[in-house]
Amino acid sequence: MLGFIIALHLLTMTQTPAPVVPDAMQNMVATLDGIWTIESFERQGSPNVQSVGRKVSIISNVITPMDVKTSFMTLRIKFGADQTVEIWELPDASKSDVKDAKFDEHSKRGSYVATKDFLAISIIPARPKETGKSEDSKPSIPDRPVLKTDYAFVLKRVPAKQ
Repeated sequence: MLGFIIALHLLTMTQTPAPVVPDAMQNMVATLDGIWTIESFERQGSPNVQSVGRKVSIISNVITPMDVKTSFMTLRIKFGADQTVEIWELPDASKSDVKDAKFDEHSKRGSYVATKDFLAISIIPARPKETGKSEDSKPSIPDRPVLKTDYAFVLKRVPAKQ
């Protein structure tokens, strides 16, 4: 009996947490669809106050500004594990049909935090690749965190009318 209890205890201790199930990720993404308000928007370390308070829509992982006067661009989002996000920009935000639009082929990466009513995304700039590195040369890119974000924004869900 004691051996059974010890074996059971060891089995429960060595179990790893379950990975994020794609279905659970899809359910989370599906709940993002709707109208959102831009609570804050920062581009290259500078706040962009003209976009604050403007509305965007999220439909099928595409964030589209509802007002063309904002500098917030249309973004296609792919959510990953461990709160990572990959984003493709649509340079011409004036297109009304984003399904046929050509998004940039190069994605940007960052992280996100999503709750029922808020979505925050921070995109960090890609570091340039080092070329021609020799043993005697110092690295051209210091090993320290990047302080400026390429852009960061916080969205707040607009409650549905009853």
